Amino acid sequence: MDKNYKGFFASAMIFSILASGCSDSGNSSEFSASSSASDTSISVSDESTSSDDTSEDEQPSSSSQSAEIVQLSVKSSGYKSDIKDIFSENDLNPTYSAENEIILKNDSVELKGKGNVKNSDVMITEGGTYKITGTLDDGQIIVNSDEKVWLILDNADISCSDSSPVYIEKSDKTFITLAPDSENTLSDGKEYSSESSSDAVIFSKDNLTLNGTGTLNINANFNEGITSKDDLTITGGTININSVGNAIKGKDCVAVSSAEINITSQADGIKSSNYEEAGKGFIYIYDGTFNINALEDAFQAEQEFIIDGGNINIVSGDGSSSEYVKQHTDDFGFGGFSPQSKKSDTDTATTSETEDSISRKGIKSGSDMYINGGSITADCSSDSIHSNSDITISGGNFELSSGSQAVHADNTLSVKGGNINILKSYEGLEASVINVSDGDVSIVSDDDGFNASDGSSQGAMGQGIDGLEVNISGGTVYVNAEGDGIDSNGTINISGGTVTVDGPSRGGNSSLDSNSGISVDGGTLITV
Repeated sequence: MDKNYKGFFASAMIFSILASGCSDSGNSSEFSASSSASDTSISVSDESTSSDDTSEDEQPSSSSQSAEIVQLSVKSSGYKSDIKDIFSENDLNPTYSAENEIILKNDSVELKGKGNVKNSDVMITEGGTYKITGTLDDGQIIVNSDEKVWLILDNADISCSDSSPVYIEKSDKTFITLAPDSENTLSDGKEYSSESSSDAVIFSKDNLTLNGTGTLNINANFNEGITSKDDLTITGGTININSVGNAIKGKDCVAVSSAEINITSQADGIKSSNYEEAGKGFIYIYDGTFNINALEDAFQAEQEFIIDGGNINIVSGDGSSSEYVKQHTDDFGFGGFSPQSKKSDTDTATTSETEDSISRKGIKSGSDMYINGGSITADCSSDSIHSNSDITISGGNFELSSGSQAVHADNTLSVKGGNINILKSYEGLEASVINVSDGDVSIVSDDDGFNASDGSSQGAMGQGIDGLEVNISGGTVYVNAEGDGIDSNGTINISGGTVTVDGPSRGGNSSLDSNSGISVDGGTLITV
């Protein structure tokens, strides 16, 4: 040990389209009642419910498919985000009625029930349930209603060459249900019409829910896969997305209770983008399976990120051994949201960013992050888990490989439980304050195992910086570091638990490195 204490951690019969339809991409179109096969409107009794936002979503009463409603127990205390009633009864209920049918016939559409069609564009202006089957070569499903709308995809294949295959201009709330045993595909083209105001395969200006038990394949060739300008909720189904832009984006929030989500994205995987309104811009995961390979961030929440469960497997930036791994001469990992990362909702995948400024993290939040359970396997060119504020880990199983910090918090990182296995990192745990009170932590790092730092240089002439701490009061910690095992630009306090430091393997480093003093008054400390 040198002279400093060395140390370590989103019904009108005539309607003027606001979004360009695929069949009439250059012009504004009108849908009107007609008896022709390609331009029809048939009205039936409206069984849709009130659009009162304060009432619980109610579905039409006669059902052709039924399912048991899942009951969830969401613990909501202690968060800035209101997740207590995030999943409504109908979010969790894939039961549906076939009161209206939209039958797609390649270049034409047959309607049974409500709706309007012109050429290959279908307009839904009344609430209710619409079952969609067949193949549409080049057209759109457009929703513009003041009521709730259910779209049932039952082996539907919809392509649109110059806009969104599913465009929700307005709705009290829209539910897209994947029918049992169905496989559905939605695809867009590489260029959108100048009249189009959307930029995703499924684009909604209002609240959107995806549920059911079928499969949805999304080929996003222009930009994003699924976008909601309000809340985006996913409670079931298998969703496969290949996108050139962000795969899934909910501006106000993304909430997932159960689903299998498989993503290959040239931008972000799952994102919530509202950083201006308090309590918005969050991601909440109750459960589900996620397999995400994103060239940029796998998950990005502009505000809070809450994980209660699920099986999360992610690769970002081509992984921890990719060409995107930065040299670490001056990278402290702080402030992971660069100005360029706050893109507007209309930004496309093509930006003026340089490769060096693009974020390629695994799970990232602009505000506090809470991980209470689940399983996370990450292989990332930058940080595996990153918060611009605090991180609290209370449970879960982690296997992390990182080209930078494995777990980084700008402020406080608290480990209260869980099994954290860091297989590869530049530094293992990094924050201004690192607290370990329970759980198992195992770290392999190219530099420091623990690093208590605020991103600035250490104090003058090696003096300590107030407020920087490593505190270990319980749990089991193992560190195999080439640099310092436990490094703090402030203090190191060990009062419990078992701490084993294997290394360092480079000269000039120590098992414990502190600029303000080391206190060991409990637990077991082993240095090898």
